[in-house]
Amino acid sequence: MNRKLIHAHHFFIINIIFYIMIIFPKTKYLAFSWAIFLFILSLSMGLSILRAFKILLFTLAFSVTIFFLFLFFPSNELKTGEVFSVFGFSFFKVVVENAMTNWLRLWSISVASISTANVLNTDELFFYWMQEKKLPKKLGYAFLMGVYSIKNLKKEWELINLNISLRNSSRKFSFSDRLFPILVSAFRVSLRGAMSLYSRGLSEEKMFYYCHEITMPQSLYFKLLVLALILISLIVFHFFPY
Repeated sequence: MNRKLIHAHHFFIINIIFYIMIIFPKTKYLAFSWAIFLFILSLSMGLSILRAFKILLFTLAFSVTIFFLFLFFPSNELKTGEVFSVFGFSFFKVVVENAMTNWLRLWSISVASISTANVLNTDELFFYWMQEKKLPKKLGYAFLMGVYSIKNLKKEWELINLNISLRNSSRKFSFSDRLFPILVSAFRVSLRGAMSLYSRGLSEEKMFYYCHEITMPQSLYFKLLVLALILISLIVFHFFPY
């Protein structure tokens, strides 16, 4: 069984801290630095360069669109204070700062969440929780079945589109035409999953073939990552206190 240097449980904890931190409005620069750190960490965990490039393009295009929405359509409460002109357009300083803040926060959470979701090992995460008695086995297997069903629906959607293209029909298939086979597939997958869980007769004494415990190198690597994040946070707070 191949083991990565960072355990899925540790990776999940770092992500949770990031999502809690981004709630607070004065942490935009800190969230930005953490997002870059998580993005680089995802690359080291197997995120391909091509997919990483697509993630950056998608999140940048989406966040820039939101930036211009906040810039050109601000709330009336922000239309006060200093005004300056750029390329013939006049903007309030408060409006620009608010747009920049929202852009940074949105880009940070978008790039971090998409990149980490691509490399998070859900199998290792749920199996570790079940083995450590942190999650009931019946609930853990149900969660895993839900994750697998999402992946199955994606494959089913690609198969439906492939069948439509191979038919070479002049008829145009709408989204609703594709939706019914997807619903049938979802019902079939959920039924098989429910039957599988029922036939297993899961109990808290169930034995596992693989051990998903945290190894000493993984524990040491996690501590090094925490120290690196603390150092990054201190540097950001020093240069960007607000």
